[in-house]
Amino acid sequence: MASSSSSSYSMDRVTFRPQVLARHLHRPNISSTPPLEPSVCLQYAPPELSERFEFDTKLMHKLMDGHNVEDQDWLFGVMMQSKLFCPRKRGRRVFVFSNYNQSMEQQREMTMKRIGGVVSCADILAIAARDSVLLSGGPSWKVLLGRTDGLVANQSGANTGLPGPFDALDVITAKFVAVGLDLSDVVPLSGSHTIGFAKCALFSNRLFNFSGTGAPDSTMEASMVSDLQNLCPLNGDGNTIAVLDRNSRDLFDNHYFQNLLAGKGLLQSDQILFSSAEAASTTKTIVETYSRNSNLFFTDFVNSMIRMGNISPPPGSRGEIRKNCRVVNS
Repeated sequence: MASSSSSSYSMDRVTFRPQVLARHLHRPNISSTPPLEPSVCLQYAPPELSERFEFDTKLMHKLMDGHNVEDQDWLFGVMMQSKLFCPRKRGRRVFVFSNYNQSMEQQREMTMKRIGGVVSCADILAIAARDSVLLSGGPSWKVLLGRTDGLVANQSGANTGLPGPFDALDVITAKFVAVGLDLSDVVPLSGSHTIGFAKCALFSNRLFNFSGTGAPDSTMEASMVSDLQNLCPLNGDGNTIAVLDRNSRDLFDNHYFQNLLAGKGLLQSDQILFSSAEAASTTKTIVETYSRNSNLFFTDFVNSMIRMGNISPPPGSRGEIRKNCRVVNS
């Protein structure tokens, strides 16, 4: 499992990122790839959206401060020639579009062939998370890079340390606090459930005999209970999936919070943000606010994603740039 760990990760990411590039960048003879003209831009433009974010060479040079201009121009040249990007001309200017038809693993494989061990699986996942939100109609943010991949995969540690669908609100909050986050991050990050799916095994406990009551969870809306009982019958296939955000399955918006107000949160850990006794003095007001104000939700979500992306690894931990995201390097 990819993780954000590095043995030399005592400095902030803004300082660390160009040093990672400088240490890992592998380039051929620079003369074989002519430097690009200053007018060349990298334009991030998902085909499904009209929003476009331009990064010109001067800005890229600033972001890669400490890296010589020749290397920077070479990196742009790699992007222009790689199958990972699609050059387009508009007048005298050249733009580079990401190729969204390639899978994450294919994109990383092509990148690795071009520039060596620069991009970690952890960084790819962080970027993919941002792009998934953006392509679903949500906000964008700058993903700071420089993570390394973990040397071990710890399933029990993940099950213990990550918030679970059956956890109480105080348990979820404690797990956030344990990694340097707090209650102000719990609600906006839970809002990521505005897209995605969950297996029946993760919520079927709410449908029939919730907490030994012999009845469904009383905080779940009646028609939703009926629909889910048909989808996930007793002794049915626990791997069957349902949408996390009922009636808004593919759009990143604040509809998730509107569903919580209506008793239509899928997971127990979702609905308790509004319906539990503890929520009355902690998260309920935030849920209500986000249900009315999508811009505030987007702003707080971005800030919490950035904070989560900056969680420091344990002291003394080490990492690597994996050649294959599924396994540790041999």
